[in-house]
Amino acid sequence: MTVSLDNLLVNKVEVTLGGKSLTAEYTHDADERFQELMLNLGSLEKRLEADDVEEMSYDEQKEFAQKINDEEMALGREYIASLFNSEDTETIMDAINNRSENLANIVYYLNQLGNASSDEYKAAMEKPNREAKRTNDHKKSKKN
Repeated sequence: MTVSLDNLLVNKVEVTLGGKSLTAEYTHDADERFQELMLNLGSLEKRLEADDVEEMSYDEQKEFAQKINDEEMALGREYIASLFNSEDTETIMDAINNRSENLANIVYYLNQLGNASSDEYKAAMEKPNREAKRTNDHKKSKKN
């Protein structure tokens, strides 16, 4: 009996954005960029929740929040750039439009695709499953 391991490997995944086909290449470097992104996002969230932020003036809080958003975008860009060529990275970042929620959606989905076996990938591509998974995880993260 022969068992195929092919369904367990995820090295390249084609996605579309705005009708354009893009290819994500999953590598050890991409995995490390994702881990760094998650660690740094936790740190950024703690900075936003710090007591001294409440003591800032409105203008200082606004400037601080923009700085955090800029750092989030830079971290997200690094992860996306580790998966795609520079042209595709720009396409994705332009579509994200500097919105944290868009970045979170794209990063979450790309990471899920890279962690799925071929069978899980096929299931993730089915719209109802994808939307239900994202909505449930999103609700969990908002509660925490």
